[in-house]
Amino acid sequence: GVKAALCGGQQICPSQVGPDRRLPTAAAMSDSDFNEDSGNDSLSDSEVGKADGFPFTEEAKLIPFRMQQVVLNWIFIVASVALILDFGALQELFVDPKSRFAELCNWFGVLSCICWLLGFILLCHWLHSVGATQMGLAGAYMKLVASCFFNLQPLTGTMNDPLLGGSAGLWWSNLT
Repeated sequence: GVKAALCGGQQICPSQVGPDRRLPTAAAMSDSDFNEDSGNDSLSDSEVGKADGFPFTEEAKLIPFRMQQVVLNWIFIVASVALILDFGALQELFVDPKSRFAELCNWFGVLSCICWLLGFILLCHWLHSVGATQMGLAGAYMKLVASCFFNLQPLTGTMNDPLLGGSAGLWWSNLT
């Protein structure tokens, strides 16, 4: 079942958490929920330890498919780091085009773009799982299509084919 969540020092009963798994508003709570003498003002030692940590631990447990959201955020973090390395290697191309770091430029881009693509695929799946709005889904699908085009430039750059723009890859793919 749903565990009781600690919110603002007051205990929230699992029956007060609605079917959409959101915490109740102040209007939905009874007067006894705000009463100082309701017996909820003293915390056990384990609850005090939790209260000193991340303040939204119990609320975070109510997020549907939370671990999928955590995984896709880690994928986006890896994509961001790889993209920063890609831009760093691009800058190195102007200083020393034959350095090892500069030669990895397109490969950092490939890693970044594949992570963006995977992250947006998982985001679309998560949005369907939680019943997101049509506009939310449309935005996620547009980002998914954009990440497909974003993959073309570094992937064709690794091929170093003169017909595909040489080591720079397809120039137009990042404009879409």
